[in-house]
Amino acid sequence: MINVNSNSKKTLLLGSGFSKNFGGYLPKDVFLKIFNHKKINTELRSYLLSFREDNYNFEGFYQAVLDLKCDQFSHEEIAAVKSVLTEIYKMMDDLFERKMRNPLNDFSYLSVINFIVNEFSYANGGSGLKQMLIHMSRKVEKNLA
Repeated sequence: MINVNSNSKKTLLLGSGFSKNFGGYLPKDVFLKIFNHKKINTELRSYLLSFREDNYNFEGFYQAVLDLKCDQFSHEEIAAVKSVLTEIYKMMDDLFERKMRNPLNDFSYLSVINFIVNEFSYANGGSGLKQMLIHMSRKVEKNLA
């Protein structure tokens, strides 16, 4: 989550398919970051691998570890999984925040708007949000000028 303007009450939430275009992680990326993290021991790694065939379902792994609680994993192992996932999402959040705050970067509100226009325009089989988004982008450009 990024809140660029501390006075703003609006937050931009990004899903993995969308955020990948701006440096975010796909499920496979998160899966591999968990797998290779030094806090994840051999037993957790082995269990994580059982979720690989399910489209690198790291969320299913996380939920299963939490559901199993002390039956299979210690409190320390559960805490490690929570810590690693928190760290991964913080890294991604920090990346987005740096990109949003750097005016020389190609990642900006305008690039997000342009991406949405291109994806959802009539020409690309979209729902015709193009005119609304063009109007919004002009307002953003005026505010940035």
